[in-house]
Amino acid sequence: MVGLILSDYYYNRKEMFLQVGKNGGWFFYFNSLIILPISMQTVGRGLIIFYVEWFFILLTLLASRMYANSLPKIMYLCPMSREERKRYLWTGFYLRNFVFIFLFLLLNIGMFISGYGSVTNMILLTLIFISFSLASNTFFKQIFRAKLSWKEEREKETIKKMGNFYWYSGWLMFAQILGYLNFVIIILDIQDPEPWASWEAGIVLFMIAMQMLTSCIVLTRYLKTGMERILDYEVAYLADSKLKD
Repeated sequence: MVGLILSDYYYNRKEMFLQVGKNGGWFFYFNSLIILPISMQTVGRGLIIFYVEWFFILLTLLASRMYANSLPKIMYLCPMSREERKRYLWTGFYLRNFVFIFLFLLLNIGMFISGYGSVTNMILLTLIFISFSLASNTFFKQIFRAKLSWKEEREKETIKKMGNFYWYSGWLMFAQILGYLNFVIIILDIQDPEPWASWEAGIVLFMIAMQMLTSCIVLTRYLKTGMERILDYEVAYLADSKLKD
């Protein structure tokens, strides 16, 4: 199954990248590689850590949108059982998270050995990244687009078929925004040689705890349900086609 998924990812990489590129938000994300270091007055080691870690966050976000939790149309037509489709979806979710978290851990270990950042900062950055990766990879393209676009009375029946996803978009975006903020806070701390005051440490830990809690809500409330809903062609593609009418 892993081989099939990697093959699909490789084969569809250009098409998926172009589809994601239509979203104007990516202009902001990649411009942040220039804007954020200037606004944060990031220099020296802090600048190196910023570029390495922030690029990884953007890469993870990009992969979660390119290879969202969805099935190619051919998989609804070919002789593939429901359990096999489910295994394809879940394996893809675990694979994306495992690859990026594993590489991020290796990166952080290497940077710590090289003297970039303290143990505390590297542990906090790792927690932030793991939470961010898990939440981002719950992304369901059809469900996310639908919840932002469906307004007409005739579409209520289709919404019911998708389950209770009313707050899905909000929780997902909130988890990601907390990840961005926490990342910036830790980078700013790396630049400042002064240790945190107790109240500052409390705020940082509270922010990270909030991010982790929000990510857990997205994972426990929407991931399993979304995986089940997306197995049905009527939900995944007929609902999506309504947005193009």
